Amino acid sequence: MPQIARFVGIDVGSLRLDVHVLPDDIAFAVDNSLEGWEQLARRLGSLLVAKICLEATGGYETGVLDHLHARGFTLSRVNPAEVKAFAKGFRRHIKTDRADARLLARVAGIIDAVPYKPNPKAELLAQIVGYRRRVVDDITALENQLRRYTDKELIRWTARRLDHLRRCLAPPWTSASPRPCADPMPRH
Repeated sequence: MPQIARFVGIDVGSLRLDVHVLPDDIAFAVDNSLEGWEQLARRLGSLLVAKICLEATGGYETGVLDHLHARGFTLSRVNPAEVKAFAKGFRRHIKTDRADARLLARVAGIIDAVPYKPNPKAELLAQIVGYRRRVVDDITALENQLRRYTDKELIRWTARRLDHLRRCLAPPWTSASPRPCADPMPRH
């Protein structure tokens, strides 16, 4: 008897992966960690998995994508807006992690999404851009706070922190990772 091809959807959270396997309608969860990825690979390895589909979630999906890709699984990372449009076609308004995983399994079985291929340079660039964006957000918040401060010591500390953050953004970055910037503020 031939085995049935399975389509897997994974809803990615920062700490947990909700997984749904179709057509078996199997749902389970694992940690979004190396141990969880290994559990997931073992569990899916016993099935005939045709494709695994995950949403892009700001980088939380990268580890599991790379882990499963290295073990030979076919994966697709899809745009959340496309999944939302797909869900509207099924009139799905339930918004839970388990329901999202099931929806992603349906997407895997129907939509011919681009297969995932690791691109370390693109991933590094995304990390650097994210890092810089967070530093710029911190600078903006501190500049806004500085305008309201009246205490001279607090103004001095904030100005020192701003100077430090601005140096963290100064090009050029000479290594393949963001420049380390030690926090100049003493910890109590």
